[in-house]
Amino acid sequence: MGIKKFEIGEVPRRDCSNCVTDIVKFRRNVVLGVGSLDSKVVFIGEAPGYEEDKQGVPFVGRAGEVLDYLLFKNDIERRDVYITNIVKCRPTLAGKNRKPDDSEVAVCSPFLLNELQRIDPDIICPMGGVALKFFDSSLSVSSFHGKIMKWKDKMMIPLYHPAVALYKKEELPNMVEDMKVVARELEKVS
Repeated sequence: MGIKKFEIGEVPRRDCSNCVTDIVKFRRNVVLGVGSLDSKVVFIGEAPGYEEDKQGVPFVGRAGEVLDYLLFKNDIERRDVYITNIVKCRPTLAGKNRKPDDSEVAVCSPFLLNELQRIDPDIICPMGGVALKFFDSSLSVSSFHGKIMKWKDKMMIPLYHPAVALYKKEELPNMVEDMKVVARELEKVS
C-alpha cells in the first residue's frame, strides 16, 4: 500500500483508514493538533493516549498535565503554542497504549508536515524518541534533550516525552530546565 500524498493544510478525515495496522479499529477519534496557528513553537508527541483518544485533543491526560506544568513553570501559555502528535490515532495493544510502528508514522507523517508548513514555527520540539527519530533517526532523546539543533530551516529542541516524569520523577527537574531552553529561545524569536 503506497502512502497517500496530501494537499497543504489537508487533515485526516474522521473515517481515515490509511493505516495497514489495526489502529483504526480501536480508535475513538482522529486526534488533530491544537493551539495557535500563529505559534512560534510546535510541540510534537508520538501518538494519542487513552484520554486523548476519548476527548479528541492531544495531551489532555496525565502526560498532558506534566506538559502543562512544564509550560507553566517557564511562563509559556498553552494557548500560545501548537501541540500535536506524529500519529493521529491511538495505537493500542491489549487495550494499553503502545508506541506507533514505522508504517503508522509513515502514513500519518504527511499530516504533521502539513501542520508544520501551515504554522511555519521557528522552533520544533519533538517530545520523545519516536518524534525525534522522525526528524533524525541517528539521535536519541537521552543524549540530545534540551540541546538546540537544526532541522531544515527550523530550530529543533528535543525534549523528553512528558510521560517520562510519570515513571521517573527524578527527571522532572531536567525537564523543567529543558523547557527553560525553549522559553529562552521562544523569547528571542517573539
